[in-house]
Amino acid sequence: MSTTQLDHMITMVNQIVDNCPGQDDREQVITTAETHLHKFWARPMKNAIIAHLHEGGEGLSDTAQEVIRRLEARRQKAG
Repeated sequence: MSTTQLDHMITMVNQIVDNCPGQDDREQVITTAETHLHKFWARPMKNAIIAHLHEGGEGLSDTAQEVIRRLEARRQKAG
């Protein structure tokens, strides 16, 4: 995946987090954003953003990082 594509995904995750309803409830934002990524992002996109998090997560907000951690946990749980 190119750097440009990864940069675009970082921007998208941060925007998804920023535009979730219930901004006063961080847990709700995390749950909503994680569900969105799970349902609508292609597997290669999920793999790339998870790998980016493991490499330090540069550019991702703290909340976006937690969203990706939970996405990864869901995938591991599903096996």
